[in-house]
Amino acid sequence: PRRVSRLVTPILWLFVVLPLVGTESPIFRLEEVLRAGHFARLPQVFADSSYAVLTDYFREARDLRLVEEAADQATAYVKFPLHAEIVHLAFQADQGRFSRLELTRMLYPLEYIRGFSAVDSRGVEIVRGDARLRLHAGAALVARPFGRLLLFSGRGDFHVTPADAEERLTLRRLRGGSEMTADFDSLVWLSDSRLTLHMIESDAVSTESETPAAAHQPLLERFNRQFGIFVPGFNEYWYPRFSDSLSLMMFKEAGGAFFHFQHNPSFVPDTTMVELPAWRYLLSYNREAGIKISLNAQDYLDKLDLELILDPASRRVQGTSHLRFKRDTGFMRFVLNPQMTVHAALSKTAPKVEVFSPGGVVRYLRGERMRDVMIRYSGKIEPAEGDNVPRWDERFSDPRRDWDPFILWNRDTRFYPGLETHRFQEMDVRISLPARYRCLVSGQLESETVAAGQRMLRFKSPAVKGLGLVCGDFMPRMRVEAAVAVEVYAARDLVMQRKLEISDIQPAVDFLVEAYGLPTSRVINLVLRRWHEYGGISNQGLVVLNVPGPRESRKETLRRRIMGNRPVIITDLYRDSLVHELAHQWWGGEVSWNSYRDIWITEGLAQFSTLFFHKKHLSDRAYAAAVRDMKRWVVRHSHVGPPVYGPRIRNLGDDVEAVQSVVYNRSALAFAMLTEILGEKEVFRRLRAILENRRYHSLTSSQFIAAFSEGSPRLKQFFAAWIYSRRLPRLDVATRFSGNEVKVKLTQDADFVIPLQVKVSTKDGISLYPVVMETEQLRLNWREVSKVRKVEVRAMYAPLVFD
Repeated sequence: PRRVSRLVTPILWLFVVLPLVGTESPIFRLEEVLRAGHFARLPQVFADSSYAVLTDYFREARDLRLVEEAADQATAYVKFPLHAEIVHLAFQADQGRFSRLELTRMLYPLEYIRGFSAVDSRGVEIVRGDARLRLHAGAALVARPFGRLLLFSGRGDFHVTPADAEERLTLRRLRGGSEMTADFDSLVWLSDSRLTLHMIESDAVSTESETPAAAHQPLLERFNRQFGIFVPGFNEYWYPRFSDSLSLMMFKEAGGAFFHFQHNPSFVPDTTMVELPAWRYLLSYNREAGIKISLNAQDYLDKLDLELILDPASRRVQGTSHLRFKRDTGFMRFVLNPQMTVHAALSKTAPKVEVFSPGGVVRYLRGERMRDVMIRYSGKIEPAEGDNVPRWDERFSDPRRDWDPFILWNRDTRFYPGLETHRFQEMDVRISLPARYRCLVSGQLESETVAAGQRMLRFKSPAVKGLGLVCGDFMPRMRVEAAVAVEVYAARDLVMQRKLEISDIQPAVDFLVEAYGLPTSRVINLVLRRWHEYGGISNQGLVVLNVPGPRESRKETLRRRIMGNRPVIITDLYRDSLVHELAHQWWGGEVSWNSYRDIWITEGLAQFSTLFFHKKHLSDRAYAAAVRDMKRWVVRHSHVGPPVYGPRIRNLGDDVEAVQSVVYNRSALAFAMLTEILGEKEVFRRLRAILENRRYHSLTSSQFIAAFSEGSPRLKQFFAAWIYSRRLPRLDVATRFSGNEVKVKLTQDADFVIPLQVKVSTKDGISLYPVVMETEQLRLNWREVSKVRKVEVRAMYAPLVFD
């Protein structure tokens, strides 16, 4: 054994250890040289003089890490004294030496934490916006050189009294009071200015060797996940430069939940507070007046050209996205599903474009004078948890299937690289997929060919807000020649007339065209999808409508179709969904919303359109009953918030019925009330004017109201009460009549503009008098021709509470 070991040891050195020493990674050698600052040794690592750029760039660096991305590429993570940068290195490597080096600064400047300074924080009070935060006793650390970040553990309290009345009502409903006070034991504060010693009234400063205590870690980890970029090699987080006016407080309520309060007077909304981990938006409002920057105000993208190769069975996609910008840019942030991998980025105007993916949906583009960028990517988009999508093979193995497992993607799926914007852009999409399947996309189908087992389609639109896509084994089943043609698609075995009254399509489209004019789409593609929930999705030129599956009995179908089982159902489940989704071709496809606070515009007008479609087809009695049901839903759920809360109502924990009652029905009834105030023709004239003058715009609530009101103070008062407030007017009615003389006294507890009707019964018949109440009290006196028998005050559309 001893002789064998003497032989084995030299052999191991000869064949294992020495080869490893001789093949040390060139990137590792380059990192050692740069970290040590031995720039004089760079000629030994390079075969040409391209290393000079490294000498100039890294001379002031404090530390760095190089991460090899490919045989000819690496990423450098560099710390300078006061900031950090991420740079891309491209080179040629041959026999352990580099040449033709190019350095591109990708992300800069970034904040990083080298260490912490301990400070005395006793008695410190911080006031930002409507919030006040006090630190009583504990340990506080200030990050260095990132001097805007403070960590605290100990005893403190937070207090906020929102200036906005609706937000106070929300706090009262959720927290039991119109203001919120919470004791906390840990805090992360991102200040709107760098923390200096006099700002926190302390001279007790230690060195930067302090480390966060265990009490700091949970909040610091949350801060890192939300705002940080993980840096390999250093195994730490760096942060993009925050707005100078941003102040952010993350704290943990003693024994309770985490909260995130943010105040930035330069942005819309300027005040928010979120409860974590549920992400409930307890507060979201504007406290400060003046010009602000909307978070949805990006307007860089001019046109999107997209080429997709799809395999619906595996949900795999290969794509090339060509983004054309309105102006030159050197840096751009875009979003893409994290299941997608970016393979390359090219530009005709920029000599070199780099893509940086820190993780998640957000990616970054950097290049000089980018006017256009072409991004190649691929991946497989699995259904999100909770989507309840069956496996593809179930579609064929079960003849009694209850659903059509079509792929249904939209802008939220992020199946293509796009900007985080709610603006409209020109669009040109080419799709290739197996010939047995079909695919429809937002816009108009320009061409369709089948060759070599592949189906190739092209869709175009002069302006579209995000893309919707549906793929599956459906086929064109019929064409409805209405004012705008409707091409109906469904699975081959779907018995359509049993699932939807096809005869409803033509009158619905004709009504909408008469009301709003012709839309951009020459043809509307309507896909009928068997699904376990009612409703649908509408994109420009494309509507997907859910219909029941074959397992659902006729009795169940009838029960689901009966009026009143959902707030948005006026007469018939599927007829109402059809009209509602078709109306989105105008309100959504032509003019859309800018943020969640503006969704009431498109959903309210789609519901209003559905209501007035039925007005033309129902008896007066049936129509009045339908309106009463809508008002009943509004009264039941009015406490949850105003229509401008939009989907935030669901975010705060309320069910879908609350959202539909407030955002859909209350908004729709507001537009219906306007027909009483202005007249039906005038309301539709103003809506058509908005469609004509604001086509392909995403409007804020204030922009829409200003356009509709046309300078009328009365209409602005109307929208302020019915859209921005959750209150319902309480109306006290006093009527007196004697002989043919009538006296009516109306008193409300607010300042709503309320359209009413006074119904007077005399021996000669019944008379209806329209009245618009604009003040807290209104007195009416008049004489009838004949003796009065009865006087009533009623509201056709206004959801009131009568005393």
